[in-house]
Amino acid sequence: MTLVEPLTAIPAVSRVSATPAALDLIVKMSAMHGALMFHQSGGCCDGSAPMCYPRHDFKVGAQDVFMGVIGGQPLYMGKSQFEYWQHTHIIIDVVPGRGSGFSLEAPEGVRFLTRSRIYSDAENDALDAMGPPPTGVERPVDLAESVTTTSPAVQHEGSPMSASKTLREITGMGHVPTTISKSALILIDCQNTYREGVMQLEGVEPALAECKTLLERFRAAGRPIIHIQHDAGAGSPYDVHAPIGAI
Repeated sequence: MTLVEPLTAIPAVSRVSATPAALDLIVKMSAMHGALMFHQSGGCCDGSAPMCYPRHDFKVGAQDVFMGVIGGQPLYMGKSQFEYWQHTHIIIDVVPGRGSGFSLEAPEGVRFLTRSRIYSDAENDALDAMGPPPTGVERPVDLAESVTTTSPAVQHEGSPMSASKTLREITGMGHVPTTISKSALILIDCQNTYREGVMQLEGVEPALAECKTLLERFRAAGRPIIHIQHDAGAGSPYDVHAPIGAI
């Protein structure tokens, strides 16, 4: 006689949720901009806050973790940030005040905010049984089981309801960028701290090479060039008076 052990159901534990205020704002933003997505990267400035973008304006990949869906919209977190937050349940809230990033809610005078709570032992056991969450490659935005608030049905890419807008379209600038002769160049935080030490970033050298190429072109054209340098004071990774904080 063959004995078959009964399967043990693994309780589902969500990694992310949203407050009623955040859900209301998501409804408003999706009505204005179509399908959305959220991303939290960690790091300095507003990178430590959840950014809300039109669905296809931010490309996720192997270094992003799919956390779940809030208000019908997928939320991802940078993989390095997830290593620190993997034992906490993420709660997306909204508070008064305008953030300094490109998140869609900024013109509304409010900003999304991440809160969290520690998982219980039972929840941690369930999460361990569920295995690691998928990456952005394994669960891209088009497969994130998300829906827009304009229809109860899932809208597929290419349908009018799910067409996302770029930041240029939102501001009425269209798809075609202007020429260098009519532009100014703004280079933000192109500092040594991202090339070495605790703040070192992957892929920073190719990015700086592109910045160098742009800088040379704008200098040759005699166009305005603005350098924005992060200054966090003496002894910090952003000490502008030390080599680590230099441009």
